[in-house]
Amino acid sequence: MPKVVKQRRRIVTKRSAVGVVGRIEAVGSGRKGMKINIYGLGKRGKTRFACTFPKHLLLIGTEDGTASLGKMKGVDFIQITKSSDLDELLPLVAEGKYQSVVLDTAGGLQDLILKEILGLEDIPVQKSWGIAKQQDWGTCGSQTKERLRALLNLAQTVAAYVVIVAHERDFSKGDESSSDLGVFPTVGSALTPSVAGWLNGACDYIGQCFLREEVTKKQSKVGKKTIMTTKKTGKIEYCLRVGPHPVYMTGFRVDPSVKLPDAISNPSYAKVVAVINGE
Repeated sequence: MPKVVKQRRRIVTKRSAVGVVGRIEAVGSGRKGMKINIYGLGKRGKTRFACTFPKHLLLIGTEDGTASLGKMKGVDFIQITKSSDLDELLPLVAEGKYQSVVLDTAGGLQDLILKEILGLEDIPVQKSWGIAKQQDWGTCGSQTKERLRALLNLAQTVAAYVVIVAHERDFSKGDESSSDLGVFPTVGSALTPSVAGWLNGACDYIGQCFLREEVTKKQSKVGKKTIMTTKKTGKIEYCLRVGPHPVYMTGFRVDPSVKLPDAISNPSYAKVVAVINGE
């Protein structure tokens, strides 16, 4: 006759709960590294700006945009040809060989993943609705998020500076990714809506790279009044839009007391940190 063993109620002790409770900390004390997404049209200074982040820096490209960097020191470049290449590269950051890692571009990574799902040699430049089934787009979106999440997690696990670069997309226009139900009237990173929306929430800082004509300001006195005049110089300057905007997807998670400028001219890592600190 089998022996009957009386079942006892399991009691959760304080010791077993320490794993969760022990991780409670004051707001702001556990912030590490940086997670930033920058996007924009071509030739807007995205790669150059991304490579101003702390060195040594690993630039992971799905395309080669290094011509704009000249002989910038402290930057290593690798062009990936398949999404699984990231499995070999991210450990280099985790092991401390690089302080910063840049993905250039997120859309290029998404195309690599879609190409692998469909078994194609390459993705057509002009993608159309019929290129993939709705299920394929869903699988592509899920895998892209997983790859980007592994990259962004480096900010928390090893305090790395993670920069996700993307081209620009107008979400008010439907295109190949319309299988993602719903569009929103904003301009943001050129990804499918589900991935773009996820990335917006996953990054602490989002900015749009654009060009504008340089303007100088001059103070002059007219009688007892001081008048500020502005004058266009005719020179083009590279800018990063960071302030709230009704159309362009931008956002910086900063202290409520910090007043964000509309844009940063000739952006760099140092200038971004100064803005975050309210300087």
